[in-house]
Amino acid sequence: MAAPTGAVRRRRRWPRLSRWIHTWRAKLLLLLLGFAIVPLMAQALWDYLATRRAFETSTLEAMEGLAHAKAQALEQLTSDRKTQVERIAGLLTPRVRALATAADVGAIPRSRAPGELPVLRDAEALPTSGPAAPSQSDEAEPKGYSAPPEPLLQLREALALLLWDQRQFEELLVIDPRGRVVASTHKEHEGHDAEALAYFRGGLGVTYVQPVFLSPLTHRLTLVIATPIRDPERGVQGVLAARLNLESLFQVVTETTGLGETGETVVARRDGDRVVFVAPTRFDPGAALQRSLRVGDPRGRPIEEAIAGRSGRARAHDYRRRDVLAAWEQVPSLDWGLMVKIDRSEALRPAVDAGLRALALAIPLVLGVFAVSWLASRALVQPLVELRAAADRISRGDLDVALDIRSRDEVGELTDSFDRMVAAIRFFREHTRAEDEEPVE
Repeated sequence: MAAPTGAVRRRRRWPRLSRWIHTWRAKLLLLLLGFAIVPLMAQALWDYLATRRAFETSTLEAMEGLAHAKAQALEQLTSDRKTQVERIAGLLTPRVRALATAADVGAIPRSRAPGELPVLRDAEALPTSGPAAPSQSDEAEPKGYSAPPEPLLQLREALALLLWDQRQFEELLVIDPRGRVVASTHKEHEGHDAEALAYFRGGLGVTYVQPVFLSPLTHRLTLVIATPIRDPERGVQGVLAARLNLESLFQVVTETTGLGETGETVVARRDGDRVVFVAPTRFDPGAALQRSLRVGDPRGRPIEEAIAGRSGRARAHDYRRRDVLAAWEQVPSLDWGLMVKIDRSEALRPAVDAGLRALALAIPLVLGVFAVSWLASRALVQPLVELRAAADRISRGDLDVALDIRSRDEVGELTDSFDRMVAAIRFFREHTRAEDEEPVE
């Protein structure tokens, strides 16, 4: 004998449930539940998704506003620093002119040509990652300044006073047109050759901003703003270079107000085929010049867009491989890309919490709907059950059937018809029995 199939075994295991499912009561109950619960669940799902979309849109708008505000703040700070350096260059013009005049009349011995001087070890000599520049003990001693002349002393004094007054700078250097450092607030740099440095070459023509690098003085991150020192009579007399203290810039970047628990700001610049972070981040304080992404990496797409001058906002993945909501914008004066972001899970947490609260409220409602549907199906189907039982008794010859169904609808009419049918059957049976019992003449 063949073994019973799985469906047969299930029917044998749950015989009552199997029979109940095929009853009108079960079908009616499921129908009532469907009409009551399905629209409710559909509406709840729609509201939840709409709430998520609303929170996502509002978060992206907030990120966009923060990105714009931070980019503008960095742009303004840089502009202010450039203006300060240009003003300082104007203030130093008389001192530089006096120094150049003294050299022209022979009051100051001319130093060696720049190619014969020790090279100023600066930004180009530093890697974008790793330890700081060599210590000052590795610098060559400047020569030719054992007895500084009066014009040089005055220039040094002016630089020292300006540096003391402008705390946002960590060093001021005056470089002559040939690339020789003639004066500096860091005396060990005087007499060095800066001709090969990008900020010297760029600063001969216009105000130039050197990208962030590791300072050889403080072993902290810095950048250089260089501007020409112009004499109305003599033309360009050299370059003023100012190393910046980046605390104010980094304070703008690392500020987390409005960014919750996971939000942060990332700034980076392009260096060849890499996108290099140029400031600390909230979750990686050592990210500046140490962390980078390959150009084309999806995690760096927003930053690449920002560096290219295209602002925007979207859902993205960050350097931590987190799903985030981000907005980005360029900082033109620094050639930086700036991105403000927050983890999407945190941004949508209020929507999830609202959905859970709605679910907690919906559970009692669903239970109430189920109870009402159960009672309704019972009330509607019970008369039919009684009619079926009565019909079953009649089929076995039992005519002592009395239905107690009080209803004015179609079921009540069916009950009345059933009672009349039973009475008619009982009458005909009794009449037939009486005829059979009469004696035959």
